[in-house]
Amino acid sequence: MNSSEYNKDAFEVLLMDYATRQNVKRVATVDAALRNVRTIAVNVNRSDIISYFHILEKDGFGKFRCGRRGGKTRFEWVGNRSANAYYHYFPKRELPEAA
Repeated sequence: MNSSEYNKDAFEVLLMDYATRQNVKRVATVDAALRNVRTIAVNVNRSDIISYFHILEKDGFGKFRCGRRGGKTRFEWVGNRSANAYYHYFPKRELPEAA
């Protein structure tokens, strides 16, 4: 998936959500990410979130893990890279203050 094939607004909301949290978890489940992005009223589905996590993995921000044997499908951030990811994809934007 190249950058023209995904909803950049939803991707930005996903990254902003994780980057502005004070207590960001190192693991982001697909279900939680989907819930969080949908609260901003962005038209996004589960496969979109999975695609975003694959993009983040490809660019070295963490590892995508498929759920197995009852485990949840998730993205495991490498260190505290969520804010770095936001600025990587949206370098001219400012993050809002952490909630």
